[in-house]
Amino acid sequence: MQHLETTWTIVSTAVTIVSLVVIFYAIYATIRGLIPVLIRLGYSLWQKRIIIFADNDMASELQRLINDSRLFNRKRIEIAGENDVENARKANVVLVYWRDAQGYIDEIVRNRSEHAALIIYAPHRDGAIPGEFLNELERRKHITLCNFRGRLMNDVLTSMMTIQYDKG
Repeated sequence: MQHLETTWTIVSTAVTIVSLVVIFYAIYATIRGLIPVLIRLGYSLWQKRIIIFADNDMASELQRLINDSRLFNRKRIEIAGENDVENARKANVVLVYWRDAQGYIDEIVRNRSEHAALIIYAPHRDGAIPGEFLNELERRKHITLCNFRGRLMNDVLTSMMTIQYDKG
């Protein structure tokens, strides 16, 4: 009987040691894999520049919408107009309000960085975007068309996470 108790003690101790090793390794692997991703994501969201092409009221509304999320650095969100199209090169995300910028959106598309996301906010109330322009946009990468304000923040966040980060 004593021999059985000794064997049971050895087996239970071995199982406990293996279980602890597995648990500690799982915690280590999770921390090692998750923490760097979260740090890069946070740094990336905080460092990326957003430029908003829209006229006064809508520009302020869109900026307020982005600022209210508190995900992005307020200092890196800029409002621009038709005379500032060349500034699209400096932005990581270019947010365009279709109604206000439709006259110069071709310039914005040409001037933005190859790695920058372009989000066109075009609510249904402002009319449809011409089909030939949509066909032109479809051939380019990192372009999102958004029709709903509730979806807009999701598109901004997703674009921030998926575009290449240029440190410069």
